[in-house]
Amino acid sequence: MNKKVFISYSREDTSEIRALVDNLSQINLDIWSDQNISAGDNWANLIEENLRKSEIVLLFISPRALASEWVMMEFGAAVALKKKIIPVVLKDTHIPSFLSEHKYIRANSINEAAEKIKETLCKIAEQDASADEKKSRR
Repeated sequence: MNKKVFISYSREDTSEIRALVDNLSQINLDIWSDQNISAGDNWANLIEENLRKSEIVLLFISPRALASEWVMMEFGAAVALKKKIIPVVLKDTHIPSFLSEHKYIRANSINEAAEKIKETLCKIAEQDASADEKKSRR
């Protein structure tokens, strides 16, 4: 499962997200987040480019993320680009109505969130492999 995954989150949640990404890096994913941006990079262009290249967007929802203009813009762009969006609810955050059409992951800890994300990504990989197999039989 070598999926390109874009991580969208509030910078104020960086420590939690960093721990979660470290946990997810144990499986075969091509993960991109703004932590990959270096000094001197055009960060807006890199965000747009990597969002376009991604297959899946992990949208980390927290009160701070819901207040973040950038997280909301990334969500809007992901919708417009028809990306597979997996909202991951951090803390005890109310789910806004604009996310209600997406099945989301809710977890009480970073480790629980990582395990649920891994399970979801494995299901997606299985569904994709099954669809590919059906196409090749035609």
